[in-house]
Amino acid sequence: MCNSFRNPALIAKMAASLDVISNGRLLFGIGAGWKEHEYDAYGYPFPSGKIRLDQLEEAVQIIKRLWTEREATFKGKHYQIDSAFCSPKPIQKPHPPILVGGHGEKRTLKIVAEHADMCNFTFQVGQELDRLLDKLRGHCKKAGRDYDSVRKTFFALCMISEDQGEVDALIARGAESRGISFEENRKRLSDLPGAWIGTPEAVREKCEYLIQKGFSLFQIRFDFQREVDMARVFSKSVMSKV
Repeated sequence: MCNSFRNPALIAKMAASLDVISNGRLLFGIGAGWKEHEYDAYGYPFPSGKIRLDQLEEAVQIIKRLWTEREATFKGKHYQIDSAFCSPKPIQKPHPPILVGGHGEKRTLKIVAEHADMCNFTFQVGQELDRLLDKLRGHCKKAGRDYDSVRKTFFALCMISEDQGEVDALIARGAESRGISFEENRKRLSDLPGAWIGTPEAVREKCEYLIQKGFSLFQIRFDFQREVDMARVFSKSVMSKV
């Protein structure tokens, strides 16, 4: 969910219904929003990053209260509810897991430590991954939270093939679109833990690296229009072996 697109009390009620309909299978992901073009396209206001993060922090608290309290009240700067009901309540207790997307070290990871159950990193994170995880650990310590109680998830970009020639073609295509050399793009991708581009062996290596760092759930985006073929290779040669 992009928090800016709906009132958080409405989101809470919609999500609770979905948890009931799915018999308790909802995993609730939410973020502050970032894509200004999308806001403009649909006519939503696009406030500053600070305001969007302030709104996200209030929204997560409202959602959690509506899921867990008989009558929820919250008085924030951006959102207010007064003796609000959410019925039916979610099936999952105390509430469905809340995943906050993003890895801003000053605010987003602080919101995760104080209010969320899960955090999500994206494939653009490179060599700073260890530093960001240390920042999360520090926020958890300040919040009196066990760092290991926060489930770490990763959004990975996967282009997988058993043919090294096809892998090289994918890297070359990306290099051309970025206006850089093949070697520059190959090095750029190798430095990104969430860019799983290569043979099954290379992809497994990156997946296992992140598992060692404490990540336990992966959202995987396959190459556009080749999702089915790549998913088959991934299932057979990566998922079954990690």
